[in-house]
Amino acid sequence: MHQTSNHRYRLSVSSLIIGLTLLSGCGGGDSDSPGSLVLSNAAYSVIESANSLTLTVNRVGGSSGAVTVDYATQDVSATAGSDYQTTAGVLSFADGVTSQSFIVPILDDSTAEGTELFTVSLSNPTGGAGLGTPSSADIAIQDDETAAIYDFELLSEGDINGQDNWVEAVTNATVSTDTSSVNGTQVVHANATTVAAGDTEISRVNDDSFSFLPLSGTQDRICYETTADDNSLFALGQEIVADGLLQTADGEIGVPFGFWERQFIVLIGNSLVTRAGVADLGTDDLITDWYRLCLDIDFTANGGAGAGSLSYMNLSNGATTFTAIPGLQDLNLNLSLNGTPDPTLWNAMFLYLRVDSADLIPKADNLMPNVY
Repeated sequence: MHQTSNHRYRLSVSSLIIGLTLLSGCGGGDSDSPGSLVLSNAAYSVIESANSLTLTVNRVGGSSGAVTVDYATQDVSATAGSDYQTTAGVLSFADGVTSQSFIVPILDDSTAEGTELFTVSLSNPTGGAGLGTPSSADIAIQDDETAAIYDFELLSEGDINGQDNWVEAVTNATVSTDTSSVNGTQVVHANATTVAAGDTEISRVNDDSFSFLPLSGTQDRICYETTADDNSLFALGQEIVADGLLQTADGEIGVPFGFWERQFIVLIGNSLVTRAGVADLGTDDLITDWYRLCLDIDFTANGGAGAGSLSYMNLSNGATTFTAIPGLQDLNLNLSLNGTPDPTLWNAMFLYLRVDSADLIPKADNLMPNVY
C-alpha cells in the first residue's frame, strides 16, 4: 500500500515554474524512497484450533530498491513450544514489492487455559528502509475449550424453533443426532419431510445462556462447521425489529458465507442473492464430509466497505490446517450497501439451510461467531 509523501512547493511569480515544480513532485514522490515497514495490524486474535496465524508486513511510503526486515515472536502469557511455535526470520522485499507475509504456527491442546498472549516484533530494516507504526503486534490465542462455540449439544431432538432462544418464521429446522459429525453429535438441518419452499432461516439473539463478544469493527473471524450437500449459510447480524428473527427485508443480516449448490460462496452483506464470490470445491468434492469454514473480515478495507477471505478445513479427512480458497480472498463485501447493520452492534446468529431431496440435506454444527 502506498502513502503519498507531502511536498511543500514554493510559490513563484512564474506559473510555468510552478507547473514544472508540481510535475516534478508528482513524478518523484514515493518511487525514490525505500519506504517504511509496518505490520498490517497492531493486534490479532486467533482461536488455537486454527493451527496457524498469517501476519502481513506492508511497505509504505515508498518501494524503491531491495529491503529486508527481521521478525520474531516473544512470550507474554503464552508459552512458546506449548501454545505457539517460536517463529523468527527475515522478510525480503524486491524493488517495487510492497507486501510480504509469514506464518506463526499455533499449537492446540486440550487444556482449558483462557486467552493467552504473545508478541511479534519487526527489527533491523535494511536497504535504507525504516520501521513505521505498528512495528509490533499483540497476539491473543483464544482457547477453544472456553471460547463461545454453539454446539447444539444441550438441545432436544426435534424442532429447533423455540429452543434456547432459536426462532424461525416457519418450523422447518430440526435438531438430530448425527454420528458423522466430527465434533459432537447434535446437529441442525432442514426437515426434508416438512420443508415447503425447500429452505429455512433460523436466528438466535444473544442472551444469558449463550452470547458472543461484539466484533471490533476492524478485523474479525467468523467460523462454523457444515456439510456441502446443498445450500448452507452462516451469518451474524443485529436484531432491529425485536421479533427474534434476522431478516434481509429488515436490514438485519451481516455477511452470509458457506456453501451454495455445493460451491463455496461469500455473499454481500444483508443479501442472500448477491454474490461477492463463489468457487468450486475442486478435487475435495465429498459433499457429505464435514468442513469448518472461516471468514476473515477486514472491516476497514475498501473505505469501510470491508474485505472478506474464506478458508476451510475438511474435518472428515483429518485436516488440521486451513486452506485458503482461490478466488475468495480479499473480496469487496460492499458493507455500505443493502442496509448492512454496524458490525460492532451484531448480537445475533443466522443460519440458512436448504434441502432439495431427502438424500441431500446440509447439516450445521459448532457455530463460532467471533474467534478472530
